[in-house]
Amino acid sequence: MDVGDYLRIYLADQRAVQAAIVRVATRFARSNRSTPWSRELNDLAREVEDDAATLDSVAGACGADGGAVKRILSLAAERIGRLKLNGHLLTYSPLSRVVETEGLMAALTLKREMWLLLGRLQDWHPPLAAFDFGGLVQRASAQIELLRPIHEWAADQLAARTGGSTPDRVRRPRRNRDR
Repeated sequence: MDVGDYLRIYLADQRAVQAAIVRVATRFARSNRSTPWSRELNDLAREVEDDAATLDSVAGACGADGGAVKRILSLAAERIGRLKLNGHLLTYSPLSRVVETEGLMAALTLKREMWLLLGRLQDWHPPLAAFDFGGLVQRASAQIELLRPIHEWAADQLAARTGGSTPDRVRRPRRNRDR
């Protein structure tokens, strides 16, 4: 097997993971429509969707097709992940917001590492040269940083709902990129 063969397997796996991340980001944005972070989370969900489309283009350029079974399994795993015990049976829990923020941050870190790897492989696999992986790494890093103050806010909301006091702060994310 050569680098292209391994890359096609890797891309099929990553496409499955990214399909699940799109669903998580979209659901997270929808579940937080009434929060101070609604606009940012909707933008994030669109960006995650755009990144998955870029990954599809990368996979196509590298001749990676298929992976349908892996995608179905990853979507099933994402749905099973919704069944976590969060202290509420039928409603969105403040703990859900904390856990989902952490999960999304971890998933975006995975995506950033994927873009780093693909950028590193550009010299060994010419079809990758057409893509700006440096820009994609920066975008993933910005997405992760966007979630940090949301995670802090979610933790404050959790504390307030459980009898703790909420500090007088709701920090808005600073996004250093054009829209």
